[in-house]
Amino acid sequence: MNNRTAWAFAITSIALFMVTLDNLVVTTAVLVIRTHLHASLSSLEWTVNAYSITFAVLLTGAALGDRLRMLPAGRACG
Repeated sequence: MNNRTAWAFAITSIALFMVTLDNLVVTTAVLVIRTHLHASLSSLEWTVNAYSITFAVLLTGAALGDRLRMLPAGRACG
């Protein structure tokens, strides 16, 4: 494994860890949300799914923006 592949693997691993950590925070907060807001089970499911989908869309948009050089930083570096 060369140096570039190792960096890509490390960055991808860190990103996956952050996604997992964020989902863990939301999942842990579900009990507090249910207690304080008197939310139903379906409302809690919507909360967790909406958070996960939003996070996935933002990550996908960032990856596409970097690959297609849509971001100003991508144009400056390329």
